[in-house]
Amino acid sequence: MIEDNQILKVAHDSKELIRVVCDFTSINATVLYDNTYDTYDVNLDYISIHEIIFNDEFAHKITHLSLSNCNLKTIPKNIFKLKNLKVLILSCNEISVIPKKIRSLEKLWSFNFVNNRVKKLPAELGYLPLHYIQTDNNLFRSIPIELLKLDTNYFSGNNVLLKKLDKNFVYWKSFLNLDLSKIIQDNWILLLLENPEITLSHSDFPKSFTRVDDNIANQLGGLFMKNRLSHTIISSILTINQQHAIRGKLSLSKFDDSI
Repeated sequence: MIEDNQILKVAHDSKELIRVVCDFTSINATVLYDNTYDTYDVNLDYISIHEIIFNDEFAHKITHLSLSNCNLKTIPKNIFKLKNLKVLILSCNEISVIPKKIRSLEKLWSFNFVNNRVKKLPAELGYLPLHYIQTDNNLFRSIPIELLKLDTNYFSGNNVLLKKLDKNFVYWKSFLNLDLSKIIQDNWILLLLENPEITLSHSDFPKSFTRVDDNIANQLGGLFMKNRLSHTIISSILTINQQHAIRGKLSLSKFDDSI
């Protein structure tokens, strides 16, 4: 209950920056002041937070905020008032929704929300100047096209439940640290046929494949001849009989003589 909570006052040089409604105040918050740029880096990790109240006089000076392991179920609404916030860390909480208001953080270039319960990524993330975004171990199943088009330097998002693959796939390889083999499922064949700009290597695929019918096998043979599929992939997907058949139809001399 709120009346049982405590108020943690976060100050620097006798200036109160933030008031935090929390379960306890035994852990000291960390505030780093950058005298050159007149900005604050605030760390409130491991404090069980219910509400954060920023002093309007200093809110615009906060550029880094870390709220890791704070038992958060939602993103505190007052965070969206930090117009100059550049780095936001919300890792290891229980957050299930990233609200569309995230777009109000117009200067945000690093966002970490690993180990949460986020079920859907808002398209608004794609309109932020994000260079680093960490999303591992969440529950979302797809990524909006707006986010995929970001010119990021680092993107991590190998979520166990990220199985759905759609036409946004053409943008996947612009991200670093993204293991496509955890994302691929049966509709990769359709994507290859519909998107001539996609080329796949063996490392993009899972260890096991669903076998395809003879019609699809012939189409994959054509992709192989156009160098859009490697020999290793073809050998893994098609049966020996299918490989023999399309070899005759398409003159696939690239196949091993042992086939």
